[in-house]
Amino acid sequence: MDQEVLSQLLPVGTILENRYRIDRYLSSGGFGNTYLARDTKLDCIVAIKEFFLKEHSSRCADGRTVQNTTPTSRKLFHDYQEKFVTEAKRITQLHSDHIVRVIDLFDDNGTSYYVMDFLDGMSLKEHLKIHGPMSESVARNIALQLTEALEAVHTAGFYHLDIKPNNVMLTTSGKAVLVDFGASKQMSTDGGATKHSMMVHTPGYAPPEQTDQRADRIGPWTDFFALGATLYAMLTATTPPSVSYINDEGANAFTFPQHVSMYLRNAVINMMQPGTKKRPQNAVEVKRLLTADNQRTGGTNTHSGYSDANESTIGYQQTRYTTQYQQPPTRNEAIRVQPKPKRRTWIWPLVGVIILLIIISTIHVLSYRDDMDKVVDSISHTEESTIENADPVISGMESLKELTDLAKNNGNGWTEAEWKEALKVATIAIIPMIEESYKFEEKCKNSNSDDPQVLSALQEEANNFEKKYKDLEKQFTEFRKTAESYAIGDSLMSDDTYAQELYEELGISEFMADE
Repeated sequence: MDQEVLSQLLPVGTILENRYRIDRYLSSGGFGNTYLARDTKLDCIVAIKEFFLKEHSSRCADGRTVQNTTPTSRKLFHDYQEKFVTEAKRITQLHSDHIVRVIDLFDDNGTSYYVMDFLDGMSLKEHLKIHGPMSESVARNIALQLTEALEAVHTAGFYHLDIKPNNVMLTTSGKAVLVDFGASKQMSTDGGATKHSMMVHTPGYAPPEQTDQRADRIGPWTDFFALGATLYAMLTATTPPSVSYINDEGANAFTFPQHVSMYLRNAVINMMQPGTKKRPQNAVEVKRLLTADNQRTGGTNTHSGYSDANESTIGYQQTRYTTQYQQPPTRNEAIRVQPKPKRRTWIWPLVGVIILLIIISTIHVLSYRDDMDKVVDSISHTEESTIENADPVISGMESLKELTDLAKNNGNGWTEAEWKEALKVATIAIIPMIEESYKFEEKCKNSNSDDPQVLSALQEEANNFEKKYKDLEKQFTEFRKTAESYAIGDSLMSDDTYAQELYEELGISEFMADE
C-alpha cells in the first residue's frame, strides 16, 4: 500500500468511542474507508465504515481528525456526510438475514462512522473472478436470497438501486448478504423515488428509467432488473448486455452456457426487459420465475446457503413472463420498445459552436462570388487536402484517440478525479479546432479580393477545415460513447455545473458565453 493511501487511513490501534479498536484496513471507496475492528465491550469482531470524501478530505497532523480545507470541499463533505448517515439509518430499518446489520452509528474525528456485523467471506464479484461461472443451482439459490433481501427493502419503503456482484457478500457460512445502501432512495408518495439527488448507476446493471434519471418511474422492478443482471453475471461470469443491445437483439442479446435451463434463462430475460411493466412487479413474481421448474416437477428449492444442490430441469411452466421465450425468438419476436431518447451531454455545445463557425465561414466565402454554390458542394465531398502531422488539430485527434483507447481498457476502474482529468484532456483536444474556426472566419472577413486564385485558396482551406472537423467529430463521438458507458464518466458528461467549471479552468468560458 502506497504512502498516499496510508495517509488517508486511521492508524491501527486507534480507539473509537472508547470501545472500538481498529485492527486492520479492509477496503476504500470514493466516499469512505472500511476497517476490521474489535468491540472491546462485547469482545467480538466488527466492521466499521468511516466517511471520508477521498478527493476533498485529508488527515490532520494527529493522524485521526478529518479536515476539508476549502469552502467547496467543506460543503461537499457536509452534504455527502448527511447521505452517509442516512444510509446507516436506512439499513437499521431493514430486517433480513440477507442484509448487512448496522449496530452502531456515531460521530468522531470530525466525521461519521457506522458499525456493522463483520461478514467473513468475499464479494460475489471476487468469487466470480476467482472461480468463474456458477452452477445453475448455486446461482439460483443466491438470487432467491437476494430476492428475500429486496422484499425487506421494498417493504420498508426503499429501493436499493445498486444491486451488482460487488455489493453482494458470500460468507463462509453459506449465506448471501446485500451490502452498500449508498445509492438507495426512499419511495415517494406517488410510488416512484424521491428526487433529492442524481441516481448513480453501473452500466449493465441499471434499467432505462435509472440511467435516464426518471425518478417517477423507479419501482421494485428497477431493483429486479439489476437482480436479473446479477443472476446473468453469476451464470456467465461476464458483464450483462446493455439495454440498447437488448433493444436491438431481444433475447438474442443474452448468451448462456449450455447447462443453464430454459427456466432460468427466461427468469433473466424477463427480469431484464427494458419496459418496466414487462418485468416482475414484486418479489412473489420473482420467486415464481426462479422456481418455475420446481413448481412444475414438484421439487423443492431451499436457499439458506449458496452451496450446490441437486435439481430437476424437466418440464416447462408457461407463466406471464416465460411464454414469450419458449423457443429462441425470431427477429420479429425480439423485444420492442421505443428508442431511448438521446441525452444531452455537456460537451456538445462545443461541437455545436464549431458547426456554427463552419456555417459562418462558409457564408463569408459565398459572399465573394455568386457561383460559390459549387464551392459549398465541394466542401462536403472533396478529400484532396493534405494535412501535416504537425497540425495541432491532428495532434488533438491523436491524443483523443489514445485517450479513448485508454478509457475503453481502464475506465471502469477510474476514480472521479481520473475521469475529470480525462474529460479535461478531451476538451483541450478540440480547442485547436475552435481556434482554427476563428482564424478562418477572420481570414474570410479580411479578404476583399475577387481574384480567382485567392478564392481558390479559400476553397481549399474550407475543404481542409471541413475534413478535419468531420474527423475530429467522429473521434470525439467515440470518446463520448466510451465515457457514457461508465457510471462516473456518464454522470460527469451530463453535469452542466462541472462543464462550466472546466470551461473557466481552461479559459474558454467567455467564448462559450459569447456564442
